[in-house]
Amino acid sequence: MLGLLVVLDVLAAQLLKVFPDSLNLRQLEKSYRVASSIYHHDLLPGVDETAVWGPFRYPYRTNSLGFRDREARDVPLSSEQRRVLFIGDSFTEGPGFAFEQTFVGRISEVLEQHGIEVLNAAVFSYSPIIYHRKIQYLLEERGLRFDLLIVFIDISDIHDEAEYYRLDDVGNVVSTAKARKDFDVFVPRQTLGRRLKLAFKDNSLIVRFGDALKDTIRLMIKCPEPIACMTGSPRAMWTVDEETFRKYGALGLRRAAAAMDRLASLAGRHDIAMTVVVYPWPEQIMRQDLESRQVSFWRVWAAQRGVDFVNLFPVFIDGDDPLERVKRYYIEGDTHWNAEGHALVARALLERVDFSR
Repeated sequence: MLGLLVVLDVLAAQLLKVFPDSLNLRQLEKSYRVASSIYHHDLLPGVDETAVWGPFRYPYRTNSLGFRDREARDVPLSSEQRRVLFIGDSFTEGPGFAFEQTFVGRISEVLEQHGIEVLNAAVFSYSPIIYHRKIQYLLEERGLRFDLLIVFIDISDIHDEAEYYRLDDVGNVVSTAKARKDFDVFVPRQTLGRRLKLAFKDNSLIVRFGDALKDTIRLMIKCPEPIACMTGSPRAMWTVDEETFRKYGALGLRRAAAAMDRLASLAGRHDIAMTVVVYPWPEQIMRQDLESRQVSFWRVWAAQRGVDFVNLFPVFIDGDDPLERVKRYYIEGDTHWNAEGHALVARALLERVDFSR
């Protein structure tokens, strides 16, 4: 009976692979999120798949440069059109939504009417050390040409600069030991235990169901209300908690500023205008952290280097009930923007950035 149960379980798991369930889609996503020997991780070019983010399934496409785009199109390295390039982390990549629904996609649709092309070089878990190295590679090794660089600096970038990334002896971005232990999902370096766990989940309906049930129970305990999963992250606390700031915030800011200095110098050498954008997580909204460390630090940095600065904190923190603002603009139980949040960011940037300069 036990042998029969195992056979039926494995057969059911194989049949399930025919259908695009969440586990299969997550495994597919790992096939086009790849390691980079130069700037740590990237996206494969020419992707045309379905992605999954929580309860959302959405079309995911990349162009010939490996940038998220509305279609898997060919993008020449230079163009007679004016070009704007965005770079940032997952907020700028836009998880959960089709490209057209993200703020970059919405801005692209507007600027196309004025003869301006928009490119999105953002990828999950990027931070300034990667922003600089990737842009340097695109400009000086690939020969990409663009006119305006817009850098979205995330709250979590400061943690990642302090804890997760470093430059190796030849100036390429690699993981720290802590990143490999905690979080390093982008480097295809799996332990035997992880490979076995994935094999069991891939080939056993019972194991897959049990794992999903365990995750659901853990989430219910950790997050009895959605806002509990949207606040309290150590990666967001450095702006509001002195102990966290001392633990990694000060170091992370110094390293982020050094990387951004290199990026600003690089942009200047290539005659590229540059704009820095900052924005809050739900943590900062709930605490009404309007004059945040994130804001004050990058405002001064930008002013000293002649870089344009856009502060989106007031756009999200406008005096209304903070919980209602979070519910309105963020995915429930998540720290990322929902479709309305992306629309808000797009409107704010179109009002505040001179894309023609």
